[in-house]
Amino acid sequence: MTGAMVQATRRELRATQRRQAPRGEDDHRRVEGLTSALAQALFDIHGLEGWRVEWCDYIEGKAGWCWPTSRVITLSRHHLLEAKARNIRECLLHEIAHALVGDGDHDEEWWNKLLELGGDGIWVMKDGRVTFARPKPGEGVQA
Repeated sequence: MTGAMVQATRRELRATQRRQAPRGEDDHRRVEGLTSALAQALFDIHGLEGWRVEWCDYIEGKAGWCWPTSRVITLSRHHLLEAKARNIRECLLHEIAHALVGDGDHDEEWWNKLLELGGDGIWVMKDGRVTFARPKPGEGVQA
C-alpha cells in the first residue's frame, strides 16, 4: 500500500466515525476492518514483513500491545472501536515503534522512533482532555 492509500483509508475511517447515528455492530466491523487495513499498510511502509493485527475484547488499561516474537500487534476493541481516528493512528504508530525498536520500554530510543514515524504521543479523550502528553526532550515516557 502506498502513502496515498494510507491517507484514503484514514479519510474513510474518519468519515465512518463522523456519522450522527449511534454506532452499531456494522460500524464497529467497518472501523475494525479499516483499522486492520491501515495497520497492514503501515507494516508494509515500515518494513514489518509478516506482521499482523489481532483484535481482543479487552486489554486492561491498554489500547494495544506489541508481541515482537509472534509478529503480532493486538488491539483492544474496548478502547479503539469508539476512539477518534487520530487515536487509532497514534496507537498503531506507538506499537509499530515498539516493533521496530524491539523492546518494551518507553525510553528515548522508542520515543525517537515514535516521532520519526509521525506519532506525537498524545491521546485525546472524547471530552477533549489529553491523557498522554509529549514528554520533555530527552525524557522517556512511562505508559
